[in-house]
Amino acid sequence: MIQLKEGETLIREVHISKAGIIVLWLAVPVFLLITLGATYLPGLLSYAASSAMRNALMDMLGVEHLSMGDIVGAVGAWIPSWLKIVFWIFMTPLIVLWFGWCLVATYQNTRYSLCYTDQRVVATAKGEEFTAPVSELKQVFVGQSIFGKLFKYGEVTIEAKKGSVTVKNITQAMDVKRDLLRMMEEQED
Repeated sequence: MIQLKEGETLIREVHISKAGIIVLWLAVPVFLLITLGATYLPGLLSYAASSAMRNALMDMLGVEHLSMGDIVGAVGAWIPSWLKIVFWIFMTPLIVLWFGWCLVATYQNTRYSLCYTDQRVVATAKGEEFTAPVSELKQVFVGQSIFGKLFKYGEVTIEAKKGSVTVKNITQAMDVKRDLLRMMEEQED
């Protein structure tokens, strides 16, 4: 929280986007599900579409009707055991690395903050504080990924006479840019 000076009014205290953190954590599992789905889907569709294959599979499994779980199990049974072992030998370290990467990225992405008043901007990025009067601001940039545009978060870069700061994964990034640019114009007048 920013300590306000006398006569100063807090305009906005920006928060880290929870959507940005959720997208970070879900990216790899969704990719893995898509990959596994693409692996099993052709077999599933051919068994579901072909009554002769379905009947043969029902005879092989000794069941009177087939559920999708039975079909997935049958397709999985035809994959050689050595291939499953190789798959999990490669996947286990990747899953552990993904989990560790997500923990580190979550920690890093929560070390940002941004507040601005009618007189100055105060930002914290990776533990370093940046303070600049509105009169010394030169430019404000916003970068957003596809998910950032969808969930309204992004990274804001603020350039001032004495340096710049980039604050990542903040909510309403475009609103922040509009506010700061409007304040800069008002200072020039």
